[in-house]
Formats: sequence, C-alpha cells, structure tokens
Amino acid sequence: MGFNMEAVAKLFKKSDAQKAAEKKEREARGKAKAKEIEARKNAKQELNCVARLANTQKDVDRERINKLKKAAAKKGSKK
Repeated sequence: MGFNMEAVAKLFKKSDAQKAAEKKEREARGKAKAKEIEARKNAKQELNCVARLANTQKDVDRERINKLKKAAAKKGSKK
C-alpha cells in the first residue's frame, strides 16, 4: 500500500490563482481587523469624551448650586 507521492503532491499543490485568492483573502481580513480596531478606539475615545463632558457638567452644576446657596444665605442674613 504505497502512495504515489506525485499524485499526492498534485492534490495538495496550489495553483497561482489559488495562492493569489488566499493572499487577497488574508489582506481583506487584515483590513477588516484594522477597521474593527480603529472603530473600537474611536468608540472608546467618544466614551471618554462623553464622560469628561458629564464630569464638567457636574462641576458646573455644583458651582451653580453653591452660588444659589450663598445667595440664599445672604438673603437670609439680611432679613
């Protein structure tokens, strides 16, 4: 039960067209992966920006509340 190695080699040998198709497929997967990574990075940056804005808004609200408290305290002490 010997194998004809030439026949086996022909079965597994890839044509130039197959090699080119596989190369294009690998490149396409690489580009898709790069786009996915870029999208994740952009989403993370956007999330950080939203969080920063929310914190800024909290600070603004806190300052506004403190000003109102001070104004109310001044009005209360004048009466």
